[in-house]
Amino acid sequence: MTKLHRRRFLSIAAATTLAGLSPAAARRANQTVRWQGRVFGADAAITLRFDDAVRAKTVLAEITGLVEGFEQTFSLYRPNSSLSQLNIQGFIGGWQAGQLFDALIDVRHWHRATQGLFDPTVHAIWQAYNAQPGADEHEILQSIRPVIGFDRVHLRGDGGAIELAKPAMGLSLNSYVQGLATDQIQRFLAAQGFDQVLVNCGEYSAGAGPWRIGIADPLAGLIGQRTISHAAIATSSPFATTLGHQARSHIINPQDLAMQPLWSTVSVEAATALQADIWSTALCFLSQDEIRARAGTAYERVTLIDFAGNLRTIQA
Repeated sequence: MTKLHRRRFLSIAAATTLAGLSPAAARRANQTVRWQGRVFGADAAITLRFDDAVRAKTVLAEITGLVEGFEQTFSLYRPNSSLSQLNIQGFIGGWQAGQLFDALIDVRHWHRATQGLFDPTVHAIWQAYNAQPGADEHEILQSIRPVIGFDRVHLRGDGGAIELAKPAMGLSLNSYVQGLATDQIQRFLAAQGFDQVLVNCGEYSAGAGPWRIGIADPLAGLIGQRTISHAAIATSSPFATTLGHQARSHIINPQDLAMQPLWSTVSVEAATALQADIWSTALCFLSQDEIRARAGTAYERVTLIDFAGNLRTIQA
């Protein structure tokens, strides 16, 4: 079944007890409250350790308002969101562009940083597979090629207008905004004095920990764990969701539309969830040596799972 969002295979394995505290303080610090909701069509959750239950629940209640703002700008599931309106009309400007315009300026940076491997215009391919589920793959890719490429998205500084160069173009920013939302919620909670948090909006961002995260692959199952603190982790599994009757990967190489991913799962640890999110998508099409060459500048650690279930770790 085709879906427009990437399914994730990360789960919370456990929240470990904080060290260096008195028993009473440790018990208070390890009390947790959990917020659950939906962000961009997928389940989201926040786990927060606290010593003031009332204040913790009050602050978490404000998350709903933050999520609403993200949805109104970036959701593909709301026809009146800024992104949906851009995809429908091919142009938006003024107040309606607003946050979306700023995000696309940043997307242009990441498109260049990944040498074009991160490109939200691949949304047109997902649309084509949805519209023609039994069509020949070669014909779909040939018809879509002219509308793929972020250089065809025009960002005009006169009032912040956004224009798609061709009528059949469309954007999906899920591989960007899941990390963006995760980071912004993490920063909001830190500003409220809550550092012992784990935020999951499709990617994970951890405050003071440690927090243990399980890494799983759709073919091999649970295959490892990572412990993170003041860091983020994002995972892409290209065949967790497939397109068309030929069950091709939902993660597309915009430079070579026919190319299949080299890895069954890519898990990236980085300073921010946005950074991890972008690279977990792009690295699906890079060799182990190419991934190793970027370690330390683009990300801290990468976990790779091949199609035989073998696990490799690349450390900065």
